[in-house]
Order: sequence, then structure tokens, then C-alpha cells
Amino acid sequence: MFSVALIFKTTALAEALRSLPVWEQETMLRVLEAPENPNMLPDLFVKEGYDLLLLDASYADRDTWNAVDRLSEEQNLPVALVGDEGSFEIARDGIRHGVEDYFTEPFSEDELRNLLDRIRVPRMLQRKELPLGDLKEELKKRFYSAGEDFHDLAALLLRQGQFSQIADAAVKEIFDEYEWLDLYLKEELFLSDEADSQNNHCDRFEELHELWHALHPPHNETLAPLFQYILFNPESDLRQKSLSKELHVNQSYLSSVFVAQTGIRFVDYITRVKLARAAWLLINTGMKVGEIAVRMDYKDAAYFSKQFKSIYQVTPSEYRIPDTYMLWI
Repeated sequence: MFSVALIFKTTALAEALRSLPVWEQETMLRVLEAPENPNMLPDLFVKEGYDLLLLDASYADRDTWNAVDRLSEEQNLPVALVGDEGSFEIARDGIRHGVEDYFTEPFSEDELRNLLDRIRVPRMLQRKELPLGDLKEELKKRFYSAGEDFHDLAALLLRQGQFSQIADAAVKEIFDEYEWLDLYLKEELFLSDEADSQNNHCDRFEELHELWHALHPPHNETLAPLFQYILFNPESDLRQKSLSKELHVNQSYLSSVFVAQTGIRFVDYITRVKLARAAWLLINTGMKVGEIAVRMDYKDAAYFSKQFKSIYQVTPSEYRIPDTYMLWI
């Protein structure tokens, strides 16, 4: 159970927070009226085992900040501020005293849920209440989200000495769920090796994270069939005109929607996919560079080599030397 305490001064603020649907079966919210003496705050939390304190910003004064510092030092309790309106001075003081965030009305359910997700795993790990299966699912969820939370959890698991066990299970499921990955990478490259350290394993897993997001940028359901076709057919004719005809999509619509959803130009994305496939062929086959260029629909081998070097910083021939392998693009 993840436990949150709200220290409030105004009833309206407490009711606004209590009404949010983030307080589910696994997250308990306890609402407590602010004590007149802020120095009493640390004593309220000694035996309760709270995971997060939401503190009414209007309650923040010198004594309150001293109490927040004590909660951090003595109980390692994260604190976030909540208020009916923002205050630069309070936000500045909050930063100085290490608060996690500052939420103002109207409260955003998504922003609050993100804070709970960010804190929940470290707190439950400290209490040894998070099963390995849950950790694997949490790592996968953050892997797909592309945010810094992924790196934070990887670092936490590394410090706990649990990274390789959790990451191995996650990698196997990621490759099962996204079968196109086998066209660009070998799964075993991202599994733990007894001769390797967990730190090196973590570095490789983060390379997988970068490549997955390079090949699978953010998009909604309208573009899902397009990405499926491209990623399963990197050696096909992937020109915009050809794909529009193949998938029965208007060419100009495809171009504008693609950039809007992914933030990159369609032609740059196709180059990314084709060169990632070329990198796999260079490592795993004995094909000549010119043959790979033709196979990837490059009529000019010199231009292919130039494009490849612009992404991988080495020529295709140099890339075949093991010490120069670069899995990310």
C-alpha cells in the first residue's frame, strides 16, 4: 500500500484533492488538519509510515520549512506543495528545501499521478514490498515512455543490485512484443553476461532504449499501420509515394501528419530505419558494402557510406570491426 498524507489549512483545498480519482486501491490518502505548531509535523509521521506528504502551501513559513528539513533528514519523507494559486516566493523556498513538486488548482490528475509513480517504486523498494514481476512491468512501462523516469529506475535497480535480473526479464518480453526488433538487433546483446558488470549491462540496456525510441517515435493509432509496415519491411521501397499507394493513404496527409506526431521528417525517419537494418547486415552477414547499399535501395554506394558515417560516425567497413560497434542511432 502506498500511503499519502495531506496537511491542509483550507477545507476547500482538501476536498479538491480528495475528489481526484488518483486515490485508488493501491494508494491511500489521509487528510490531516495542519497543527498550529509546525514543529509537531515530524512527530505525526514517525509511526505512520507515509510515503509522501502533500503540504498546503499557505502553511509554509520558517518553522514549516524547518520541519520539512527534519522530515527529509530523519525519515527520508518526500514532500510536495499544493495550493489554490502559485507563489514565486513559496516555489523558490520549496526548491531550496528539496520539495518534489508544486501543484496548484485546478489540480492535474496526470501530473499528480506522475509524481506518485515516480516516488512509489523507490519507496516500496526501500520497504522490500515490490515483487520482481512488478518491477519488471514498471521498468517496461518506463522504457516505453521515453522519459527520464526510465533512467532513474534503472539507476535505482543498479544501486539495489537487482538490475540484471529485472532487465533480463524485461528485454525478453520487449523482443517478444516487438518482433521487428530482430531485424535490427540481436536479443542476446542486451541480456546479462556473467563476465560483464551490471553497470555495463545497464549501459547496453539504455542503448536498446535509445534505439527502440529512434525506430518507434511517439505516434497515435492513425500511424500504427505505417510503422508496422516500415519496421517489418526495411529493405522494401519505402519512398513516401510508394507507401501512400501501398497503404492507401494520401501522400500530403501522410507527410504532414507524420511530422506533427513524431517531430521528425518522414525522409529522415526512413533513412534511420534503413541504416539501422544496414548496420545489422554489416555485423551479421558477409555481404559486401556495395551489396548492402543496393539491398537498402541506395543506388550509389558512396552516398550510402556517407549517410552511414553521418549517423554512426564510422564508415560501413570500419563498423564491422567489433570495437567500433555502435548500437544506437
